[in-house]
Amino acid sequence: MSSDQIAWLAGIIEGEGSFLVKGHRAATIQVVMTDRDIIDRLVEITGVGRIHGYAPAKAHYKQAWDWRVRRRAHIIFIIDAVMPWLGQRRATAAQRVLDELAKPLLLPRKESNLQTVALTGRCSAC
Repeated sequence: MSSDQIAWLAGIIEGEGSFLVKGHRAATIQVVMTDRDIIDRLVEITGVGRIHGYAPAKAHYKQAWDWRVRRRAHIIFIIDAVMPWLGQRRATAAQRVLDELAKPLLLPRKESNLQTVALTGRCSAC
């Protein structure tokens, strides 16, 4: 991404975006708006994330779209790029996401599940 694109991305995230923490080591960057062209441009510029559409709740509402980034490496890539451009509130939320992603992976307590985790990345209880 060029420096202009990073600044644009930071502005969109600052104005319309959210940094969300959902459980242990689970996070999302999300931008929701009714301008599909802007959502498409987020994917085009960053090369990451997915687009989801929402049906209008009422007849006079516009269709809304969101761009979500959930992969750990992609979230870190986006935050590292935009952090210098974010205001205090969004920067604090972004840092909270980074802190959550930096937590160590919880391993199962049972010895028998450790082999499953090593082979599949999931314990038999997951």
